Amino acid sequence: LRTIECRVTVLNNATRHVPKGLCVDGGLPEPPAVRSCQLDPCPEWITGDWSECSTKNCLSWNTAYQKRSIFCELANRTITPSHCDNRKRPTRKRECFNANCKGLWKEGQWSECTATCGNKGFRSRRVQCVWHGTEEVAPPSACKGSPSPSTMPCGRNPCKDEDEEDCYDQSTYCDVVKGTKLCEASQFRLQCCASCGMQK
Repeated sequence: LRTIECRVTVLNNATRHVPKGLCVDGGLPEPPAVRSCQLDPCPEWITGDWSECSTKNCLSWNTAYQKRSIFCELANRTITPSHCDNRKRPTRKRECFNANCKGLWKEGQWSECTATCGNKGFRSRRVQCVWHGTEEVAPPSACKGSPSPSTMPCGRNPCKDEDEEDCYDQSTYCDVVKGTKLCEASQFRLQCCASCGMQK
């Protein structure tokens, strides 16, 4: 690159600048201001092929991602990426359509009932959203609809009354007490707990 000027010689061989058009009108074509020169090649980014749009790389419903390798090369030789212009770096990953990227609710096995007796226990199970095919954990937003219940009530045999387990007759006359309907008296009811407890 160089500067091109039109000059004329005046008295005492002095020169002065004049408009370029004056040189052109005088039959002097304007010389080139730029010429090519031999430079070393610049490093450049080289990309590989895009990978398959696989269900292993699902992002959301019907959407996965694919990736490719990126190298910085100079004269067919891979060099450190810092030598290439980072502003021109190609993208390494992009989204792609995959109809198999669908979430589904996966249900685990029910646990044992937490109750040892009675009907106030519950069972639980693991319910999570997974990707179709791989069954890898997916965000809940990838599954349509509401998940199945993860808990449910359950019960076992009726619980025994604590007082009933320690209830026994303390007198040999409890049959008489029961027969004569003396169980209504608290004293006899305690002494003949088992017999009186059998009354309807």
